[in-house]
Amino acid sequence: MRASRKILVAAIGIALADSVLAAACPVGAFSTDGQDPCTSCGPGTFQELTGQTSCDQANPGFFVSIVGASAQTACSVGTFQIFSAATSCNQAQPGQFVGTTGQSAATVCPTGSYQPNAGSSSCLAADPGSFVSTTGATAQFSCSIGAYQDQAGSASCNLASPGFFVNVVGASSANACSPGTFQSTAGQSSCNNSPPGQFVGTAGQSASTACPTGRYQPNAGSSSCLPASPGQFVALTGQISTTACSIGSFQPNSGSSSYGAKYCLPRLRL
Repeated sequence: MRASRKILVAAIGIALADSVLAAACPVGAFSTDGQDPCTSCGPGTFQELTGQTSCDQANPGFFVSIVGASAQTACSVGTFQIFSAATSCNQAQPGQFVGTTGQSAATVCPTGSYQPNAGSSSCLAADPGSFVSTTGATAQFSCSIGAYQDQAGSASCNLASPGFFVNVVGASSANACSPGTFQSTAGQSSCNNSPPGQFVGTAGQSASTACPTGRYQPNAGSSSCLPASPGQFVALTGQISTTACSIGSFQPNSGSSSYGAKYCLPRLRL
């Protein structure tokens, strides 16, 4: 009986000794039983605990580039990784961006913005005078003649309003038609002269105005009308010349008077 006990105690002692001598696998390594001898985790995998029987794959958005890693590394801004067990990350393509770390996909630039470079963490807003109408753009586009854009980050340009014009590409503002000119249509590159018999007195007008009675204008592109001289009259609006009073009539006033030279007065006979 005593001999059996001695054998049992010896066996237990050997087992305990073996368990003490067999060290657990460190972080970054594994074995079939979690103890020595251990194998280092390969690239794309890691192990943050000791005594493990396998390594963990790097998650999407992360990577492991070395052997024996105890942790995975997040993809930096401007890069991403869609797959597991990756050893590196991919740069965002032109027209895309990655704004935060640990991402599994890039994001396309929205309308009004663009990005010409790879590996970017943000997109560039379209400048005033330019626009981007599509997503994922790699360049901005200048507003065409007749259009403008005064805001940054725009998806389109604005047509010049009636009374205004844009005669260059990439404009950030429209120009008002000067006095003597007008523009009735939107999106134009120039203004029209007021025709003879009409005038435009202020800037930014969409139409010209006929000269009133008592006044006339023989020239195009005028900002005012001329008063009929004494002895002359203008009976209708929109006239390009005056009419002389006939024999037996007179007009002492000019078209600039409060009465206006709309007609001639009969001369009284004594």
